[in-house]
Amino acid sequence: MSTAFAATVQRCQLWAFIVGVIATVVSLIGLLVNRTQFFHSYLFAWLFWSGLSFGALVIVMMQFLTGGQWGEAVRGLSTAAFRTLPLISLLFLPILLGLHQIFPWANGDNAEVPGYHHKAQYLNLPFFAARAAFYCAVLIAFARSLRKAWREAAHTKVVALSAGGLITYVLCMNFASTDWVMSLEPSWYSTIFVEIFVVGQFLSALALMTALLAFIGRDRSLGNVIPPRVFHGLGNLLLSFVIFWTYVAFSQFLIIWSGNLPKEISWYLIRSRGGWQWFAVALVLVQFLI
Repeated sequence: MSTAFAATVQRCQLWAFIVGVIATVVSLIGLLVNRTQFFHSYLFAWLFWSGLSFGALVIVMMQFLTGGQWGEAVRGLSTAAFRTLPLISLLFLPILLGLHQIFPWANGDNAEVPGYHHKAQYLNLPFFAARAAFYCAVLIAFARSLRKAWREAAHTKVVALSAGGLITYVLCMNFASTDWVMSLEPSWYSTIFVEIFVVGQFLSALALMTALLAFIGRDRSLGNVIPPRVFHGLGNLLLSFVIFWTYVAFSQFLIIWSGNLPKEISWYLIRSRGGWQWFAVALVLVQFLI
């Protein structure tokens, strides 16, 4: 890495730190002004940033299983991203502190809702916290074992860990997406939601790794090391998963819209007003079409 580019990276780190400090102060003010809104916003932010770390772990495991020069180019960046998983897990604690402000079931608000009674044994505070700890602990263990096996050049072990890790990741996220997102509407459910959740994590992480690789490619001392076909491969993957994400997200909406059942449309009704409708339009126009 050239001296000039290293200085650019340091400036970016400094500005990131400054923005982080300012954002922390603003968040604390928000906590004092509107406690409920703060915890809802914190959950939204945590899901986004944790998705980058979980998605980066998936990128590495997929690359070890499938190969490809695109994966080799972003493997180091992805490894750095999933090494933040212990910190990401620690940052889940404020969500536990704000459960009563975030989730209706934490206050017993859905006790009289038809069809909810059988969910009450699953949606309770101790079990919710224990499951979150389990998901994070298992995936962190896989991440640490995978990184150790890679450094030891144990190829067979790396492949085995990657295969088992992908299966474990999907199983964990199947329940985690239910706990962390779907239970915001305790009486609602969707069998395709986990696909939307995990594809969103992978897509976000892949976009970040591609952007970082392009940023690193600005360094003339490294520019020739990254061949154009790496970006072609990453671009093809991004396009494929953007289309797949759009397909599963629209499929869920279309099925629920055509069914028009009260217990299913509840998820979309509250998210089609208050400004969120424009967010949905922006996703269609910017993320998909453009």
